Amino acid sequence: MARECFSNIESKGQCFPPNPSFIKPNITQDPEIQDVAPRILDVLSQRLESQYMLIAEADPQDPVLRKIPPLARQARELKAFIG
Repeated sequence: MARECFSNIESKGQCFPPNPSFIKPNITQDPEIQDVAPRILDVLSQRLESQYMLIAEADPQDPVLRKIPPLARQARELKAFIG
């Protein structure tokens, strides 16, 4: 299941632009987004890390392992940008 998810990410490219500046300032000032988005990004980061560990244990040579750290980094950067 995780392999399929990451295969889709691989075929479609990155989920987030390399620079989170694509977010318009008026969106990041919305109180609901400021409240919910950091929690969503925390969950995303945790799930990426756990999937990395599961895949690494099953097949340390799996090429998807190179894709997960940049996605986790982008989630952390986006969380830092949002607040």
